[in-house]
Formats: sequence, C-alpha cells, structure tokens
Amino acid sequence: MSKKKELQTQEKIINIETSQVETRNSLEIALDMYLSARQKKSNKEKFIEFSKLSIDGYAIDSFKLGKLYLFGDDETKPNFNLATTYFEDCGKCGNYRGYLALAKIYELGIQTEPNFHYAYYYYIKAYNFGCENVECIAKVGIDSYFGINNKIDYVKAAEFFDYVIKNADEEDRKEKWFSDSAYFLGNIYFDGYFKVKKDYKKSYLAYMTAKNNGCTYKNLDNRLNKCARKIS
Repeated sequence: MSKKKELQTQEKIINIETSQVETRNSLEIALDMYLSARQKKSNKEKFIEFSKLSIDGYAIDSFKLGKLYLFGDDETKPNFNLATTYFEDCGKCGNYRGYLALAKIYELGIQTEPNFHYAYYYYIKAYNFGCENVECIAKVGIDSYFGINNKIDYVKAAEFFDYVIKNADEEDRKEKWFSDSAYFLGNIYFDGYFKVKKDYKKSYLAYMTAKNNGCTYKNLDNRLNKCARKIS
C-alpha cells in the first residue's frame, strides 16, 4: 500500500460525526445567559443548556484540530503532540470519540510506534465515557482477560465477550478481535477461571463461534472435541 493510500485509510478510521450539535456562538451565548442569570433566576436553565452546548462544541472542535495536527494538510504540518493533546481535550469534555481516536492511533501506530498498553488504556477510557462500539468493548474485555492495564478479572471479561458475541454484526464477525473474544470466552468456561464455574456447553458454543469466524488457534479443535465429549 502506498503512503498516500495508507494515510487516506487512517484518516477514515479517525473520524467523528459533526452534525450532532450546533456550535455557532454557543460560548458567547452561554456567557450572556450567565450574566442575565445573576439578575433573573428564570434564565438559569437556559444558561445550563447553552453551557453544555459550548462544551459539546469545544469537544468536536478539539477532535477536528486533533485530526488536523495528526495528518496535516497543505497549510499545516503534522504535530503528534498537539494532535494527542486535542484528542485528550475532546475526551475530557465527555466525548468518548477523542479517547477512541487515541486508542486507534496507538494500536495501529498512526504517526507513532504501536503501543498496546496505551491503546487498551484509551479503549477503557472510551468505554467509561459511554462508548458502546462493539470493537471497543471487545478490547476492554481483552484487557480484563490479560490484565494489560487493570487486574485480571475473568468475570468482567466473560461479560464483555458475551456482549460482543451477541451484538456484533456481519462485518464485525470478520475481524480478529471478534474471533479472539469468542475463543477467550470459551477458555474461561472451559477452565473455570477463579469465580467462573466450568461450563462445557457454554465453552463449546463459544469455541464454535470462534471456529466459524476464522479462529486458527492450534488447540481449538482439541478443546472443541473435549467439550463435545463432556456434554454428550
């Protein structure tokens, strides 16, 4: 893949819907409402409304600036430090897409070296700020399974993987993180990790989901056969 096409692909990955809020003069309006609210209590609700609007607008503007400095354009040179700062600002304003962008940047090594520790850290932050993206939840589950950023928690990992299997669409099922989620869920029920009881039927179903969606781990067939014998 040429460098130009690679950048075009990466830019599609780092994206945000900008039609969610109207940002025009929202900060100025919020300040005006604040001054009025000091004299008239009736304007308090309006002030809160426009304050939220200004924060939402700033989050989206921060995301746009993050993307601008990440890739650059004809007038702007890429600046990785500025890009990540703006994506952080977007997340801090309550918009999980800033953290999701950072997760992708570090996972794929966009304008930097890949760093899976950072990538999964930001997937967790995106999830904590309301991201319901199936891939994000799969990555949070993988973090719980391996203890990348948090302590290993197989109960939580099983919950996340189960959600992924139930909510993934046809395109999601083509991704390695999907088959991995199913395979790791099978392992949890097969081995009965910690607070999770062994359940060969659940393990078999999870392993079959993994196998039917491209999983190639060497011990998969062996474990499937063991599960089949246990439940027959």
